[in-house]
Amino acid sequence: MALLYEKIIENHAMIDAVRIRKNAEATVELLKDDLGISRTTADKICAALLDDEHQILARTNRKLVLLGTVSYFLGISIGSKHIRVVLLDLNFEPVPINWVEQGLGISGLRDGALGYLEEESDTISLAYQTPCGTEFEGLRTVISTLTARFLQRACSGAQEPFPLMGVGFSVCGPVDYEAGIWRSSPRMKAIQNITILDLIGYDNQRMADEMGIFMSIDHNAKAAVVSEYQNLLETHSGKYSEDIALIYIGSGVGSAVVMDHALLRGSQNLSGEIGHIKILVEEQPEGGLVTKTVEECLVPLEECADPKEARELYVRYIPYVLNIVNCMLGVDRFILVGHSIAQSKDIIPSIMAERIKFTVSSTQKYCIAENGRGEASTAAIGAAMEAYYSLCGYDIRQNDCNRINLARDLRWRTAK
Repeated sequence: MALLYEKIIENHAMIDAVRIRKNAEATVELLKDDLGISRTTADKICAALLDDEHQILARTNRKLVLLGTVSYFLGISIGSKHIRVVLLDLNFEPVPINWVEQGLGISGLRDGALGYLEEESDTISLAYQTPCGTEFEGLRTVISTLTARFLQRACSGAQEPFPLMGVGFSVCGPVDYEAGIWRSSPRMKAIQNITILDLIGYDNQRMADEMGIFMSIDHNAKAAVVSEYQNLLETHSGKYSEDIALIYIGSGVGSAVVMDHALLRGSQNLSGEIGHIKILVEEQPEGGLVTKTVEECLVPLEECADPKEARELYVRYIPYVLNIVNCMLGVDRFILVGHSIAQSKDIIPSIMAERIKFTVSSTQKYCIAENGRGEASTAAIGAAMEAYYSLCGYDIRQNDCNRINLARDLRWRTAK
C-alpha cells in the first residue's frame, strides 16, 4: 500500500482535477489547462496513473475517470446527540452501508451495545447515540470499537484487501488543529484536551501507525463545509467560484467559511464560532440586563415542547447570523446543515423571506441559499475528506512518523 499512497501524494493535484470534473468532460487537454501545466507533463502524469501497477485512473472514450476503490477513507463525526460513520472511496463517493458490510466484510457495525440507531441511519451512513453523562470512557468505548472494526479488517491479510488509507474525526467543540487536540465541548463536560489517541486507544493507534494510516480531527462545522464545498465544486463541474458560509445547527450553532477557495481557520482554528456571539439583551423585571448568545436563542427542535415555537425562533434569529457573516466577511452564499435543519427542511424558505429585512441597496445578492448534500452525515463525509487531504499534505522526502492533521492550508483548485 505504501507505493500506492506515494503515487496518490505525488499526483494528487491531477487526481483532484479529475474528481471535480466527474460530472463533465475530463480530457487530458482540459485537465492540463485546469492545472496550468504543459501537455507533455499532463501526459506523463496520466500515464503513471493509468499504469497497470497501482492503477488509479481509467479511460472511458476520451474521458479520464478515477478508480475509487483503490483506497478508502473513514469519517466519524461526534455530536452531542449522535455519532455518524461514513466510508468514502477515492472518488469521494460514499460507499453504501450494505456494501461496507457485505462486499468489504466489515461486521459488527449495527451493535445495539454501541447505541446503534436504525431510525437515524440511512443507506450511506450509520448513526449511534452519543453516550451521555460526565465520563469520557463511554464515548471512548464507542469510538474505539467502531474504529477497530475498520482497522482490523484493513490489516487482516484477507484475500480481498481493504485499502483503508485515512481516518478522520469531526467533533462538537473547538479543536487546536496544529496540535490535533479536541479542546472542549460546551455540552460534553468530560471533554478536556482530547487527542486522537485518547479517542481510539493505544491498540488502534498502533495498528494505524503500522499501516501508515493518515488521520485528522477538526470541528464539525469545518468538516461539514469541506464536504459541502467539494459537493458544490463537483455539482458545477469544478467551476464554482463563490465564497460560501455554512451554518451548522444542531444542539449548538456553529459556522465555517470558504473564501477564495480556501478554508478559513482564523486564529487558533476558531473562526466560525458564531453560536457564542451575543445578539440579544433583555431587561429583567427586577432590574439589570441579561445577554443571550445565538445558541441560547435557538432551542434545538428535539428539546422544545412546541416544535412550532422552535421553528419561529429559527426564523427570527438565523437571519441575524447571516447578517453577521455577510457584514463581516462579505459572503452572500450560505448552506444550512445540522440535525435540527434536517428535521425541518421547510424552514429555509421562511428564513429567506425574513432575511429581506436586512437587505440594503448595496447588497442586491444578499443571502442566497445554495442546495447542499441534504445528508445528516455531511460532517462525517467532510472528516473523511480531511483525512485524504492530510495524506496529500505528507512530505514523502521527510518520511515523518507524524501523519495527523497535515492539511494545514486546505484550498481547492477550480476548473478553467
